[in-house]
Amino acid sequence: MKRVAITGATGKIGSVLTRGLTGYALTRLGPETDWADPQNHEQLLRAFEEHEAVIHLAWIRPMGPPEPGATYWDLLPADNRHTENLEMSAGMIRAAQEAGVRRVILASSVHADNFYDWNGPGLLSADRVPRPAGPYGAAKVLLEEQGRFHASRGLEVICVRFGTVTASGEPRPTDQWERRVWLSHRDCIAVARACLDAPEVPGGFCVLYAVSDNEGRVHDTRNPFGWRPLNPATRIPETPDTVSRRQTVSFTRMLDQTPEDRALVIKVAQEHNRGFADRMLALLKGLATVPSAHQIDRTLHALQTATRALCDGADEETVVCALFHDVADYFSTENHAAVAAELLRPYISRDNYWMVANHGEFTYGDRRRYRDHPCFERTALFSDRWDQESFDPAYDALGLEIFEPMVRRIFARTPYEYESRRA
Repeated sequence: MKRVAITGATGKIGSVLTRGLTGYALTRLGPETDWADPQNHEQLLRAFEEHEAVIHLAWIRPMGPPEPGATYWDLLPADNRHTENLEMSAGMIRAAQEAGVRRVILASSVHADNFYDWNGPGLLSADRVPRPAGPYGAAKVLLEEQGRFHASRGLEVICVRFGTVTASGEPRPTDQWERRVWLSHRDCIAVARACLDAPEVPGGFCVLYAVSDNEGRVHDTRNPFGWRPLNPATRIPETPDTVSRRQTVSFTRMLDQTPEDRALVIKVAQEHNRGFADRMLALLKGLATVPSAHQIDRTLHALQTATRALCDGADEETVVCALFHDVADYFSTENHAAVAAELLRPYISRDNYWMVANHGEFTYGDRRRYRDHPCFERTALFSDRWDQESFDPAYDALGLEIFEPMVRRIFARTPYEYESRRA
């Protein structure tokens, strides 16, 4: 049984992991350990002896609020306890390496990079150079750099940028931003298990985001360890009270709108449209719940169709069209092709728009009447080679995480910029 030491075992995340990480021999290290005391080094060596991994969660709080005008190098004031935290982590990592521990998992935070200002395109990647918004996030960046240094000396280090873990395991009901970075207990345990069980850490060092599959999330959770978040937190529904507090236009008839009203309408619409990729991906996942007589569900059919298109060398836009060609089945199979095409239309070429809008005719109707249309061969290929072949439970389709970056790139295009061109 793999021996794993957990520092900060009595904290919120520590409590979740000590309860959930079954199948390991866990050593729980709590607040009674004086991590920052250099005289404590021998005690740490003994604690880590014969352990394969250490999960370092311990963190001295409170950190204090950001100081106005503070620069990166101002972020180690003693009264905010950054120095103690970094001394603690340095002593822990050193002891782990000297004790022969193979792998250390460091608890970083989503606050290591300022996600509040992220507007895309796509999701916020852990590969980006971090831009912390305050002292807490900056301290976590420094923690990651400590790990990177020791990884260059042979220690395997994984920095997990944890989202919000609540004691109840449920997202708090009132904080919209917190619900975007919420991490369920199940996902928290699963990401720790994936980091512990991975046969190796590519390059010896890795940083990853750990948030659940929340509606409106901005973090890219891709990682080399096979972990995928499952539990979602939905956005907070608006109430009459929140609607009344929201900024609104002055008019009740469109003819009476002012330039300021129009600007506000456009602003709100643009903010809403930035979530189009999220909503389309959620809709695609929802296809799995639509009744079907086929041997596979409709989401898997979409993934198989897109996989076949990708394997045949189709361009990214066409692959995305293959992924979403039946997405309107969620609402009704009647006229689903035309509805799917209209959803995609602002971001795709006119050839691909025609292909999606008419693919049903090529499958169930009489395609001969389109023989002279310039998109006939393209749509016939789509229907015969990709769509109609993709109902096979034995076919090994690629996962949605492979296609998600393509989806976000296509939907990040300027609307209707591509409509006039041919594919």
